[in-house]
Amino acid sequence: MASVNSDRELEFHVAVVDGGHVTPYIAERLRLGDIVRVSGPLGTSFLRRNKCDPMLCVAAGTGLAPVLSIVRGAAATWNATPIHVYYGAQSETELYGADLLRSVASQYANVHVSVAAGTSTRSTDIQHGLIIDRIAATQNDLSDWRGYFFGSPLVVEAATLLVKRLGMRRDRIHGDAFYPSGIQ
Repeated sequence: MASVNSDRELEFHVAVVDGGHVTPYIAERLRLGDIVRVSGPLGTSFLRRNKCDPMLCVAAGTGLAPVLSIVRGAAATWNATPIHVYYGAQSETELYGADLLRSVASQYANVHVSVAAGTSTRSTDIQHGLIIDRIAATQNDLSDWRGYFFGSPLVVEAATLLVKRLGMRRDRIHGDAFYPSGIQ
């Protein structure tokens, strides 16, 4: 879910999973005007509005959706708090919404964005490599920072291990890994 409280509509980012129970329905059968029951959001990683610590946000794949929500909410509230966003995927073709993320960053001077793909890229706006490596190359002391991590379990776990090594306290780390479910 990528929405913020002030949005008039709910925004969701959905990766279609072959063989899944829900995503093929969304991609192939859901139509404008259909009624959909929504609950949530679920998970433990949401913007802590009473904490204006510098923020490190990591998004892998559709993990971009909650990062967009958190970044938009935080940047609008705390225009002086540094917010560093690292967004990546295995390949350039799997990256979506990087322009949307850059658009948010262009509205707020305190938002800094790094986009990376594991395989080589054609775009000059996308760095080659893993987002975990980008974090390690650009950050050195995260002891006063708060982290929000979303996406594949591998990326969320790797980011958590890295930021702990860089001084981020466990109580400031918030992450939700996305596990594909319903695959037969």
